[in-house]
Amino acid sequence: MLKEEYVTKSLKEQNKLALYSLIIANLVVFYALLQGVDLLSDEPFELLKQAQELLPAGLGICLVGIVNALVDAETKAKIVFLRRSNPLPGSRVFNPDMLEKDSRIDPQRLERKFGSAPSKAAEQNSLWYRVYKKHSGDASVVEAHKSFLFTRDYSVLCLLMVICFLPLAFTQIPSITVAFIYSAGMVVQLLLVMIAARNNGNRFALTVLAIESAS
Repeated sequence: MLKEEYVTKSLKEQNKLALYSLIIANLVVFYALLQGVDLLSDEPFELLKQAQELLPAGLGICLVGIVNALVDAETKAKIVFLRRSNPLPGSRVFNPDMLEKDSRIDPQRLERKFGSAPSKAAEQNSLWYRVYKKHSGDASVVEAHKSFLFTRDYSVLCLLMVICFLPLAFTQIPSITVAFIYSAGMVVQLLLVMIAARNNGNRFALTVLAIESAS
């Protein structure tokens, strides 16, 4: 158990710099629109440099970690997969429609190993987790896990930015048209990142079974 927790924590630490950079970029865009800056000019890049000088990467990464830690993993999964109960991809990974998505998996071999797959979501996730523990150190599993954690965490941060920035956009940005365009862009970003997180989550779960079926 401690090993899996350490791996997850390590992967999240590796993702912090990328998350920090994306949040700074979002803040710079919002500030530039507040100031009426042309985003197609070089000025936003100058603002980005200034922001990085004002908020050193180390401090920014700590802030990202704090904000990220305010939402637990189960809630993040619920947000990404829009499921109230059993949101984790392992809860559905043994369903035939999921297994058919990955040509690397041999369903018959998995059935010979584990028997008929459980139908209940909680039991599926429990079985998947036992398999995951065997292969948590595999390079392809680690990479898939890292990608899922990154897009999952960024999805939550995008949602928080939408909640915080959109009301301000319509009251602080001088042009109502620009405010609408900005708001639409933020919502599109959120939706795209959530879709990516779902895909990465499913691929992470399926990668574990693919390795198990080949072993």
